[in-house]
Amino acid sequence: MGEKNDKKKHKKHKSSHHPNNEKNSKPSGGAAEPPNATDYDEPGPSGRKWTLSVAVPGTLLDQPPSLEVAVCVAGQIARAAAAFQVDEVVVYDDSPAAQSPVACTVTHGTALLARVLQYLDTPPHLRPNMYGDPAQLAPELQLAAALPMVNPPHHARPSGSWIPYREGVVLKSEQGTGSYVDVGLDRMVWIEHELPQHTRLTVHLGDLEPETRFMAAYSETMIVGKAVSPSQPREQLGLYWGFTVRVALGLKRVFKDSAVGQYDLTIGSSPSGADTDPLELVLPVFKHALVVFGGGNGGSGRSSGAGGAAEDDLEQLVSRVSDWEHKLPQDVFNLYLNTTPHLGTLRLRTEDAVPIALSYLVTPILKYGRR
Repeated sequence: MGEKNDKKKHKKHKSSHHPNNEKNSKPSGGAAEPPNATDYDEPGPSGRKWTLSVAVPGTLLDQPPSLEVAVCVAGQIARAAAAFQVDEVVVYDDSPAAQSPVACTVTHGTALLARVLQYLDTPPHLRPNMYGDPAQLAPELQLAAALPMVNPPHHARPSGSWIPYREGVVLKSEQGTGSYVDVGLDRMVWIEHELPQHTRLTVHLGDLEPETRFMAAYSETMIVGKAVSPSQPREQLGLYWGFTVRVALGLKRVFKDSAVGQYDLTIGSSPSGADTDPLELVLPVFKHALVVFGGGNGGSGRSSGAGGAAEDDLEQLVSRVSDWEHKLPQDVFNLYLNTTPHLGTLRLRTEDAVPIALSYLVTPILKYGRR
């Protein structure tokens, strides 16, 4: 299946940790935030306060040789994000049209990459209720469903070890009776808030054993749960809870509208960046770190993407941003590093650079992340 009409534009869709409901083709609006959902204790002693975000150009997938290759590229980025506990993936449209202040659409590749990443982060037990019949999925999602499983904690299976949190989807909700939530266990979960059907949410089921109660409104004995912020498993117990997906119109917007908080450490990853031994790399103490990769199609950079076309390095991307014409990457990022040193190849695909760079940065990030 080949990708066609690479110049076709798609309306910009809002991205979130909680993907769109395919049945209704409406954006989900992200994690459920019922009243007081974020009113929880301070982060526990074993929790993780800091976050890690990565930004990749969506135009990587504008001209792939086939849809299968495009989905594999997205899958490789998703696997790297999960393996290195990335909390947010920003897919930015680096096409010339996206630089306009009035731009409201993204390229086909940008929409495709964000869509597949959202699907892959969704726990398998939620996918039928959020995306519909697997046989009726869009071709790219059918291909994504066949990729190897990653199994982060929020993809927990019923037979797995007990953890206090689960991801769920609202199946039924009635005024005055709360919501009926499927979290992939033998019993359904009841929460007191009435939330729209097909809403995805994070549920706290209890630290030791779940409380069960017979719910007359649903004629069923159910686990009593509480809707909480998706960040609570990470902040309380240090559990990795997947990544949100955000679409940004242009490189400049990457630094704004963060889903995790204001970035206080930004790192540009490029072969032209400074060479530093990762064991000797000193970072400022940070709360929200962002690592930005170049490599979108359309320029003459040093890496090669899914389609084999030349790609733009961050130097070219920075120079194309309005108000940044006379800036260098060193002026835009706190650190501008070569995170893929000692290459044995002349070119490196961006999807290959992501896991290499994250392995390069993981030790200093763990060391300097704010406790």
